[in-house]
Formats: sequence, structure tokens, C-alpha cells
Amino acid sequence: MTRSELENKMAVLLGGRAAEEVIFGHQSTGAANDLAKVTEIARSMVMRYAMVQALGHIAYEEQPAPFLGVQPFRKIVSTAKPPPARLTSRCATSSTSSTRKPR
Repeated sequence: MTRSELENKMAVLLGGRAAEEVIFGHQSTGAANDLAKVTEIARSMVMRYAMVQALGHIAYEEQPAPFLGVQPFRKIVSTAKPPPARLTSRCATSSTSSTRKPR
């Protein structure tokens, strides 16, 4: 998949949460699984697919870590530009703006 396709996939996954914010004005735990998937996609974009230019063409991890609290991931991500959080934030913003558009 291309970077654009992965970002679009994250935006779609965050669409439900964006809809909750727009329609109900709050967030719930209903998007927990979607958030986990978005986190894994963003993590893979940085760690496995080298889609962050600032880190170069290096796969930092061949297999996903057993949990998200792995220290090396935090160290690498802290130097990433844009960091995975910014990737997911951009996709969330895209979801929110798409949800607000009249059909």
C-alpha cells in the first residue's frame, strides 16, 4: 500500500470517533479497536515501512512489538518528523472535516 492509501485507511478508521465528536459533542470508548488499528498502521509506517523521511530507509522493526510501551519505539518516534501522532492527527482532522461536509 502507498503512504496515501495508509493515511486514507487511518482517516476512515477515525471516522466513527470524528462523527461522535461532531454529532454528540463527546467521545466514547466505542472507537477503542479503531484507535488500536490506527496506532498499528502509524507505527508500521515508521518502524517497518520507513515512510518517515527523517529516519531514512531503515526498517527499525521486522515484527510488531507485543505491546505499544516498547522503549526503543518511543526513542525512535521522538525524533521522527512527522511523528506517528502527527500522522494520526492529520488523518483524524481529515475524518472530522469529511464528516462535517453536507451530502
